[in-house]
Amino acid sequence: MTISLFTTGRQYPYERQTFTRAAGFHDTAKGRLKITTGKSMPSQDQNEEAERQRRMELLIGRLPQKIQDAVNWLLVPERRWVRIPAGILFLAGGMLWFLPILGAWMLPIGILLLAEDIPWLRHLSGRGLAWMEREHPTWLGLKG
Repeated sequence: MTISLFTTGRQYPYERQTFTRAAGFHDTAKGRLKITTGKSMPSQDQNEEAERQRRMELLIGRLPQKIQDAVNWLLVPERRWVRIPAGILFLAGGMLWFLPILGAWMLPIGILLLAEDIPWLRHLSGRGLAWMEREHPTWLGLKG
């Protein structure tokens, strides 16, 4: 028996994770079912990353098409050599918020770009996106 843990139609890194009765559940001596961690069962980190990716897709989907294309181009794993300097420049521009054109709006963009390559920023961006979904769902295009 195979059970799919994710039922959305979007392609996320951990969407097709499944587990079998033998790997995920074992009958105990008393006939109860006990959940165990089988090899193919997704971990909490994988679930958090899948949720972060889902929220990122919702946020990117709210942008104009040209900006969506640019962001999606930057988020391709092979574009790390462009993404990291761009993220650093956005963070630096955000620190100069008092100057014209530059501003605090650049900080979250820099964090989201760098989060693709730096694990502790990935956790921070995941928490920020979760807060955004909880407190301001319309920012992600969800109904409040």
